[in-house]
Formats: sequence, C-alpha cells, structure tokens
Amino acid sequence: IESMRTFLTLFFVACTLAFSFTLNLPSYCGPPPGSFSFLKSRGYNDIVLRQVHVFTRTGDRSIIAGAPCWLNDTANYQTSVRIDSLPNNVPDKTISTTPQIYQEDFLEGRNYFPGNQILSDLSPQGYQQQYNLGKELREAYIHNVSFLSESYSEQEIFIRTLDVPQCVHSAEGLMEGLHPISLSSSTDDAELVDFNSMDLSMDDLYPNSGLCPVLTKYQKESRNTSYVIEHYTEYTLPLLEQLSPLVGQPAANISLSHLYDCLNVHICQDQPVPEELLDLYPQVEDENLFYANSSLSYPSPATFARAASGFLLQEVLGFMNLTINNSASTPKFILWSGQDATIMPLLSGFGVWDNQWTPYASTLIFELYEDSSISSGWAVRLIYNSQTLIIPGCDDQDLCDWSLFSNLLFALIPD
Repeated sequence: IESMRTFLTLFFVACTLAFSFTLNLPSYCGPPPGSFSFLKSRGYNDIVLRQVHVFTRTGDRSIIAGAPCWLNDTANYQTSVRIDSLPNNVPDKTISTTPQIYQEDFLEGRNYFPGNQILSDLSPQGYQQQYNLGKELREAYIHNVSFLSESYSEQEIFIRTLDVPQCVHSAEGLMEGLHPISLSSSTDDAELVDFNSMDLSMDDLYPNSGLCPVLTKYQKESRNTSYVIEHYTEYTLPLLEQLSPLVGQPAANISLSHLYDCLNVHICQDQPVPEELLDLYPQVEDENLFYANSSLSYPSPATFARAASGFLLQEVLGFMNLTINNSASTPKFILWSGQDATIMPLLSGFGVWDNQWTPYASTLIFELYEDSSISSGWAVRLIYNSQTLIIPGCDDQDLCDWSLFSNLLFALIPD
C-alpha cells in the first residue's frame, strides 16, 4: 500500500478572522458557532459514549467551476492556505528526517479567476471556520465528557477525506483545532496524521453514479416529471430570461447551480456583486433548493439516499458494529471530510432535512451510546449543526434505540 500522505500544517492564520452572522449574510456562509449539548448533562446516567462519526462540509471556499460568473466581474481571490509537506517514501509510516519542507504556491494571475487561489479550494476564512469547529469538538469530546485523549492518537481517530483540496484543507483545519500541536524545528517532534482517501471514481463520500449507476437514472427521471417541467416553465425560465442580460449569456446557457455558487462565494467573501444580481439572490436560491429537493426526493427520499449514500452508510454501520462487538482496534472518532452533497442526502434519507442548503462548515454527527436502560443495550443520537434531531421512526426520542435505528440504517444500505 502506498505510503499515506503526511499533512503537517505549519500554517497559522496570522490574525483571528471575525465572522459576522448577521442578516446581511445568507445562512449558506456558515452556521454560527454553537455548543454541543450532551446527554450526561441532562440527567442521563446509564449511558456511555462509545463512538462518534462527524460528517463535515468544507469551510468557505473558492468557486468550483471554471466558468465566468457575470459581466465585468472584478472579484480577486487571495489565499494563504496551502499544504506544507515533508518528502516521504518509506513503507512504515515514519517521518522522514530530512530538514526540507515543501510548500505549494499558486502563481498570481495564472489561475482561472484573478488572484492566487485555485478552483475549489479553501479560503482563509474557511480554514478558520474548520479550526473553530475543531476547537468546539475539542471542548465537547475532550473537556466536557473526556471521550478523547488530550493528544492525538491514531488508535482513537480515523480520518476519511475526499481527495480534493477544499476537503483536505478542511480536515487539516479541523484537526488543528481538535488536537493543536506546536512543532519545533526538528521533524522528530512532529506528529504523523493519516488522511485516508482514494480515487474519486471509487469514493462513496459523495453521490457517485460510478458506484451506483441508478443515480443517473433517478436524476434524469426527476428532471422529466410533469411537476418539474411545469415549474421550469412557470418559474425557472422567466428567471433565466431576467438573468440573461446581467450575466451575458443566453437564458438556455445559464447554469443556475453555477450562478448560485458564484453568488455565495462572492457574498461570503465580501467580493463585489452587481446590485441587480443581489436583488435576485433569493429567487436563485429558491430555484436551486427546488431542484435539489426534487432530486433528493425522487423516487423517494429513502430510495435516493440508498443510491447516493448507501455505500457510505455501510461503512458507518461497519464501524458501529465493531464497537458493539467490542473490537479492540475500533476507532472512537471517525471524521468524514466531505461536501454539501455528502450531508444533504443523509439528512433527506433519515427524514430530517430542513429543505435548506447545507451551509459551509456544517456538521452531521452520529453518536453511538452504550445504554444499559434499554433492551438492545445501544442507542444513537443524530446532531446537525449543534441541534439534536428527532429521527422519524425513533418513537419521538432524541436517543434512538439501536433496534430501531439499525432498521432505518439497513433500509438505506444497498443489498
């Protein structure tokens, strides 16, 4: 097996970015900092936290697609987020003793958009969002309930990330907040943190039609339902015609998903946006939410989630079963660094999606508890952006009996 990448982040944000979650910013820009509530503090004395799965969406980032946003766009994207790496070609995961550290910089003015930031990469404020999230998780799982050790342990933590810059950098920022380290000049004092990834064509951390071809069928059929066609004629087409002179493209060529991405990136990073487009932002968002909902719910939310997230949930079930069966080698904390497309099908499949776009730096957490007060002996709690969710089919309890939760989980996993 090829040696795992070593991601040693020597980058520290020079000054703490202050984030303003006011009505001037859309919710898309990221959830406000929140504190995690814990069952122990609410009078539950018969439960023990045994495993935590944290699914994250990348923090604030650059635009995904290499395509113009609108006419006379003057945005300029600057970043100080980069990977610093040590050369390593040894099979036993030891850290090279070479004093050389390699840093990748992107040349100013040689990228698709003006600036030194590549497409689909984390912004400085996105890194800070993930770092702050890591600090919240540290407070929750180390200081509040003594679930994790103070220092990083590869026996306790398993990290999975999509092999794209925004997700890798997001995992780095979160881990720096969860287990901050001070590096000396000697590489002997550095920590080796494994990030586990794979070819995107084989990854299940996003809806992957290569793994489940029926996804393509569902998405095509959802776009051709009479409901969607009627909506397009009545609402989408008039909006596209209104947008056409503003973005400099024929209505038929406008991608509303790309425009929504452009608007959010510009607004969240305080880049200039024409007033006419700002006025149309609510309609652009509504249209994107309509098509997301029509896709996530076709042919039903559970059926789509089974195709989009079933293999991922199979991995989650595997980790949970190892813990339930008392396997000594099972990690306690599993980080899944993904995208909005990772989290939204999961929320929809469990019947808890709020029909709003998953913001930057969002978290969906599965907590597995050992609970001696119930017959199955185990229970699961679901937390989305610090709010405990009541899962339909769990008898209106925030702590879902394993016998009920596992049935819901099996229904979302392919045969």
